Amino acid sequence: MKKKITILAINKEISLYFIEELHKIFDDLFEYEYKTPNMTPMNITTQTDLILYTDPEILNLLSHTIQCDTPYLMMKRTITKKALQRIRNIPKGSRAVVCNINQYMANETMALIYQLGITDLRLFPYYEGKSDLPEADFLITPEYYSFLPETKAEVLVIGNRVFDISNILDILSILMVSQDLSDQIQRKYLMKVPTFWHGAKYALENRRVLMSQWRMLMDELQRGIMVLSDQNVIDFINQKMEKNLSLEQSQAIGKELSDIVTENCQLSRLISGPEELVDEPVKYQGRELIVNLRPIIIDNQYYGKLVFIDLFTEIADVPHRVQKKLIQQGLFARYTFDDLTGFSKAFLQAKKLAQKIALSQETVLLQGESGVGKELFSAAIHNASSRKKMPFVAINCTTLPENLLESELFGYEEGAFTGAVKGGKTGLFEKANQGTLFLDEIGDLPLTLQARLLRALEEREIMRVGGDSIISVDVRIIAATNRNLADLVEKKLFRADLYYRLNVLQIMIPPLRNRKEDIEIFFRHFMDLWNIQKYYIDPPFNAFLQRYSWPGNVRELRNVLKYVVTVSDRYFSTEHLPSYLKTRELLAGNSEDESNLFLRFIYQQQEAGENTGRRNLAESFSQVYYDISEMRVRKILETLCQKGFLRKNIGRKGHEITDAGITHLSRHS
Repeated sequence: MKKKITILAINKEISLYFIEELHKIFDDLFEYEYKTPNMTPMNITTQTDLILYTDPEILNLLSHTIQCDTPYLMMKRTITKKALQRIRNIPKGSRAVVCNINQYMANETMALIYQLGITDLRLFPYYEGKSDLPEADFLITPEYYSFLPETKAEVLVIGNRVFDISNILDILSILMVSQDLSDQIQRKYLMKVPTFWHGAKYALENRRVLMSQWRMLMDELQRGIMVLSDQNVIDFINQKMEKNLSLEQSQAIGKELSDIVTENCQLSRLISGPEELVDEPVKYQGRELIVNLRPIIIDNQYYGKLVFIDLFTEIADVPHRVQKKLIQQGLFARYTFDDLTGFSKAFLQAKKLAQKIALSQETVLLQGESGVGKELFSAAIHNASSRKKMPFVAINCTTLPENLLESELFGYEEGAFTGAVKGGKTGLFEKANQGTLFLDEIGDLPLTLQARLLRALEEREIMRVGGDSIISVDVRIIAATNRNLADLVEKKLFRADLYYRLNVLQIMIPPLRNRKEDIEIFFRHFMDLWNIQKYYIDPPFNAFLQRYSWPGNVRELRNVLKYVVTVSDRYFSTEHLPSYLKTRELLAGNSEDESNLFLRFIYQQQEAGENTGRRNLAESFSQVYYDISEMRVRKILETLCQKGFLRKNIGRKGHEITDAGITHLSRHS
């Protein structure tokens, strides 16, 4: 009986294309079926041997139609040599739009082009449903889709992408194809791929050169691979592992693991032992990694181990057994107390208090200005708690409108509202079950949601939007705010009962201006992080770092240093400071100067073709300058409109600077 592969894709045409490609590779070895979101009738799959899906969004839409225990594998595709050459012929510095049927696939194709070494083009994604087609010289697309608007750009139709060799190897392994037949299929497929794969074909035919060709094959795989002997000596690492751990083969092979990987770190402790590991998250040298380990045992004799190490950010490139743990947003706490930098008395007191509080199960309230590191503290508390191996889910309460925030927190049932995903959606409370839920900017939570949150905290129960059944949850809440909740309670802007329910264990994180002695530590930390080894600091620049009040705290310090590093030649002086900082101390408390700064920022965004809606401006301004709330942005925009410097457009175009606004800027430049 043939084994069956089930394809999950966006539509029938793409599904049939993938089935045709698989037929070319595997002949009639397997049976195939496909599923699409709009398929009618939608049958339930109760038996299949492999689920092959295009992207996580499709998996989320169709997973409810799979009711059997079977492996999942996400497609990894690459473009053809012919398509790559056409893209390389585009003049350097050109603007090019990369189009595909959805956001994920457009971004994936764009990332692939960069990975293949084409870094001298400015690429912009476009997909069905995106409002505006970016201005560009070229448009790169697999086919001329019906949703593409008219454009003056030159259109390059590059055809659909083909399967990556790593997918073929995974399919052969998962479906347990015999070694001889597997070799034949690999040889056949490798004849169709670029020349650097030809060595693998000869390796299959000539065992005398197996090792050298095997290494070529391992280097082309998109997983970090390490082979360790029974004495923890490194026998082999591939190029991906070199990149993931910042190693070099010539320096690593033949060395003991302890000589290469820092001793006593979590990664070293994990892979030093012989025990099998499955999808273990670990942080090493600032990178978030996923570790798998397989002991090599032959005839009950231990010969070493095979270690796979993948970047967390590339987790979508490995089979679903890993994705099932980590694909959900926010399930990985990225920081520990070792990542909290600083030795000032005020900071160490806050850190020591947080370490004690981590051992408790009670609700935590983190208070401090924007940019002081509240999210780092929340992640560190989680990773030091008894819940550290359970989910860590974070959400900023200001990022979503009230109706979306409610469904995000509590989930919703199918049919709860127009546009609801079929089958409903799991809320963050459910995703964080037995773990930690971090609610950032809790002071901006709408009053109507505060009552629901209070019930969830007190009863440990929630109800999905549009649902009628109670769901029990075991979640520890860590809330954070830069606002004075007690004042909000007095002004009737925050529920008193919720305030007292949250304010069980309070930690006040000091602002950077109260821990100036830590600025030098942060400076060295960022230089090390960015691998800046040689630099000179002008004394006035150093004095400025200590004198400035840093209203944006550590986030602002990082952004300023990044700017200075970028524009200087490793000679750091006050001349290299961002323009807003040269007068920022004079701006403190001056709303008129802040309005001018914001007006200039809107002009820059408009010239760059960026969205100038209120929410986008708040997010972009906070990243470039200092943290600013959406409410504050609204007030500034209203003032600038009243003065005639801005014009508010209808729809998504946001705000547009007027001639009067441009004249005003020229007078205040």
